[in-house]
Amino acid sequence: MVGIHLTNIVANAISVDVFLTDYNDDSDDDPSDNNKYYLIKGAPIAAGGALQVLDGGAKVVVQDGDRLWVKSDTASSLDCWVSAVDAISS
Repeated sequence: MVGIHLTNIVANAISVDVFLTDYNDDSDDDPSDNNKYYLIKGAPIAAGGALQVLDGGAKVVVQDGDRLWVKSDTASSLDCWVSAVDAISS
């Protein structure tokens, strides 16, 4: 992953978590805290604001089967865009 952009689309501040679970975790529900690898936890986003989680050339390498979770403390309050590179050609 080379970019994660989060936008608050509601009129009040929200708090967001972004985390990964590894390919061994096959849970369709929110996994236990033992299986979470946080990129951010409890990050506030002001009303109408945005947060760039990966920027400045940062990258996160994931394996097939790893899962990205993006959660807000408020339902239907967050838009999320993820940019990823699937393969590099030479």
